[in-house]
Amino acid sequence: MGTRQRYACWAAGGLLLGCAWIADASAAPRKPPAKAPPPPVAAPAPEPAPPPAPDPAPAPARAPVSTEGVPTAQLLAQAQQACEADEYDVCAERAAAVLARGDVTDEQRAQAFMLQGGAASVLGRGADAERAYRLLLRIKPDYDLPPDTPPKMAGNFRKVQAEEGEIRRAVKEAQRQKLVKAIKLVVDAPKDHKGGTPLPIRLNVEDPLGGIRGMTLEYRVGTAGEFATLPFQATPRGPEVEFSAAQMSTDAPLTLQYVVIARDADGDVLLAQGDRE
Repeated sequence: MGTRQRYACWAAGGLLLGCAWIADASAAPRKPPAKAPPPPVAAPAPEPAPPPAPDPAPAPARAPVSTEGVPTAQLLAQAQQACEADEYDVCAERAAAVLARGDVTDEQRAQAFMLQGGAASVLGRGADAERAYRLLLRIKPDYDLPPDTPPKMAGNFRKVQAEEGEIRRAVKEAQRQKLVKAIKLVVDAPKDHKGGTPLPIRLNVEDPLGGIRGMTLEYRVGTAGEFATLPFQATPRGPEVEFSAAQMSTDAPLTLQYVVIARDADGDVLLAQGDRE
């Protein structure tokens, strides 16, 4: 739609000064005011997270059963039965009760440590299991688990068994070295001997720590062949072996090679002195 106009004239002192078309501003259409932008829409607030579920109420602790007055053998049997029924807490408890008593035999103590170690292994108490197995092996160093022992129990036992074996070997070797250093051995044997007569070989032995439990002479006639063995016999003059006159009966010269061997209580060699390489 166009702008409306009107014709106007101006006069002064009766004189016409001029006329002109003038736009009528009042008649012009008005523009509507600009609309204000809508306010920003706020994002909806996140829904609050649901509260965490409450922890389940702990199971009531099992009251310990009194073992007073129960015979030790029966208590040990209860521990065994509990382990077989997978009641490992009960098994460990009964085994500990056995170990706390003063009238326990070494055999019962070893069995209690075995049950205690097995229960602790299954319950995930590795340090307790290793301690029980270690004490078991101190009582019975040669003890071994049955072949069908579950891996959880066997794993802790094998670890301790290997460690205890290393300890025993180290201690034994240290003791052996101490014994060997204390032993003094002198062989009293003639360099030449007349054939057809007995040949004695005697020992002068100093063994202040008492480590020697047996002594033998290993010998052979000549420089080839296997060595034979003779045990030394205790005599007032000291340990002695004797070759009979028949053994020494020969017209031809002979050579006797020998080595004296001292052994400990386990039969292991403490000292070997003589001709054999």
